[in-house]
Amino acid sequence: MYKRQTKDLKESGWVSIESPRAGAVIVYEPVVFDDGQSNEHIAICVSDTEAISNSYIKKVPVIHAIDMEFNGKPRKIIEILYNAKLLRK
Repeated sequence: MYKRQTKDLKESGWVSIESPRAGAVIVYEPVVFDDGQSNEHIAICVSDTEAISNSYIKKVPVIHAIDMEFNGKPRKIIEILYNAKLLRK
């Protein structure tokens, strides 16, 4: 699913960047739960070190470190996207 979402973003002027910044979209590698279900995860950067996304446990948006973990292991970032239109003039 994330490939469709990133495709849509890129077609709308979003580009890949190397480092997180406020307003960027982070695409994390999917994880597979014990029951076999997978979770694709996208977050929005609120700063260079934090992002906001929906918590599958709490069922509400939460602010978390960009370098988030799942089951004690770092969750790999696949891509970081940014749109220059977010820059204030």
